[in-house]
Amino acid sequence: MSNRPASRPRTSFPRTALAVLRAIRREHPVLIHGLYTYLSVTSLLLALTAAVAARG
Repeated sequence: MSNRPASRPRTSFPRTALAVLRAIRREHPVLIHGLYTYLSVTSLLLALTAAVAARG
């Protein structure tokens, strides 16, 4: 018998968030486009808010 630990069984699920987004994008491209747009607008608003707050 081998002393190596048993490996985890392989699943069909992606392991990273980026891989998940790529998998979803294949099936629902409009949903991912909307998500990217939402995240872009939110980050822009946060940056503008931080800039205004930093000015005083």
